[in-house]
Amino acid sequence: MKGVPYPDLRFSPVLLPVAPKIEYDAQYKKPVALNAGAVLTLPVTVSGVPTPKVLWYFGDKELKTGNGTTIETKEKTSKLTIKNTTGANAGAYRVKAENAAGSDEAEFKVTMKG
Repeated sequence: MKGVPYPDLRFSPVLLPVAPKIEYDAQYKKPVALNAGAVLTLPVTVSGVPTPKVLWYFGDKELKTGNGTTIETKEKTSKLTIKNTTGANAGAYRVKAENAAGSDEAEFKVTMKG
């Protein structure tokens, strides 16, 4: 039919699912040593299609924003910040990115000085 618009399927984008990948600076591959009262910041870059859901954990406990803890997640980045750290903040932190194509995780060790 003339004059009826049809989509040109030859150029339709096809987004294939891509499993998440978490990347971070090499300085975080070794334990992060903090003084009491310091600010802990753990930034990561996250990729994947569709955009992955990102969760942060301390041990097996999922972390949420509140009580000095802030989680900022945007399209390609996520950052955990904890203010006024104490000995109770020492341990293993984990970030997990998940989408329909799979998941990825990274772990960070935090120690307190003194």
